[in-house]
Amino acid sequence: MGLLSHIAGKSSFGQWAFASGFEHCALFCPVQEMMAIKKAYRTDAVTAASSVSTKDFWKGSLPENGWNYFLREDSGEQKQYFSNFLQFFSPDWKDRINAVAFIKIPCARDFIVFMLFSEKEISLPINENAFLDKLSAFAFEDEDYYSDYKKLIPESKEASLPFATLKATVFEFDATSFIEELLSSCKLSEPELKSVIENAVYEQIIFYLSRAFIFPNHIFLSENKKIKIALFTNESFSLDLLKSELSIILKEISGTNRSKFIVNASGKASSLKELNSFFAN
Repeated sequence: MGLLSHIAGKSSFGQWAFASGFEHCALFCPVQEMMAIKKAYRTDAVTAASSVSTKDFWKGSLPENGWNYFLREDSGEQKQYFSNFLQFFSPDWKDRINAVAFIKIPCARDFIVFMLFSEKEISLPINENAFLDKLSAFAFEDEDYYSDYKKLIPESKEASLPFATLKATVFEFDATSFIEELLSSCKLSEPELKSVIENAVYEQIIFYLSRAFIFPNHIFLSENKKIKIALFTNESFSLDLLKSELSIILKEISGTNRSKFIVNASGKASSLKELNSFFAN
């Protein structure tokens, strides 16, 4: 997870979805009288950008009050429902998806829609109040689930870092350019919709990187979606090797889009002071 662990109960959408055992999922929320994916887990960027839809569509497309479950192999009216939902997926997922499930959740501020999707069949969760309340909180509360990654490492943690035997190789990853390239083929002219979808992709990037670069490695979130990465290793870790690793780590977000990674090497840090200086500048 990284040096600074999250407080129990403050899990991000990705952490919650992972702990819940979901394969792929996303949360459609109201955005300026439209609906769009605000939170996502194992969902590629083009699928997130394809989520923009009208509230009327959702009011007329989910016949059941609880879970609405559709399979590619369905026939008749159910088959038509399945086909209608393919518009929300990237070309890659349109060919792969076998099952999709939705639940529309009434909220004080309209409604939200939670989506599960898979190449296989889906085991549907029980609609307990805690489950529905959690989704509502993700939709409407402005909790910063990654605030710990915006803090410098306190001096009290220096003893737990392996500076005595290893130096930290430090890099900066430009997530903004990566996201813009992923979404370049998508027509997102409304600024607020574009911002919501970009943030859904960005949060997934943080989730993947925080799981990939575990302690004693560390990620730090600076302004303008620049992500700073510190790796403690005896091996020579080149810029090209990191780019190759990032392409694997973020493959589920980029999908078949071969996006370029803008990564800058910033040298070595041999003390906590040097490492925090890299994070702060």
